[in-house]
Amino acid sequence: MFRPTRRFYENKSPMPPTHHITLLRHAESEGNVKNLFMGQDDHRLTENGRCQAHALAQRWAHEGRMFDKIIASPLSRARETAEFIASELGPPIETEPLWMEQDFGEWNPLVIPDVIRDPNTPKYFT
Repeated sequence: MFRPTRRFYENKSPMPPTHHITLLRHAESEGNVKNLFMGQDDHRLTENGRCQAHALAQRWAHEGRMFDKIIASPLSRARETAEFIASELGPPIETEPLWMEQDFGEWNPLVIPDVIRDPNTPKYFT
């Protein structure tokens, strides 16, 4: 059984890490506000979402964060969020469809509480 050592938690390894990956979810989108199953439906950021993305970009710039590249889903909500980060920090943006949210099929345009209340919704979901 693996038991992490203190060095594991403190990252006191004699070798520096070779990669550092930061995962960021998109800022608030129109679909979030409407409580929709968005899936691969394309919803833009709300004004609040644009403020969130801009504030994070400014915070990271102030902290001196640096990124070699931003990889984002081609969906508007992810691309717009990435653009705010890139505008402050300068890395290029690459879009990659593999980062798109899963497709919820017929649920995509539906409101989440309605799907959960539907007696035909599989119980593993609720």
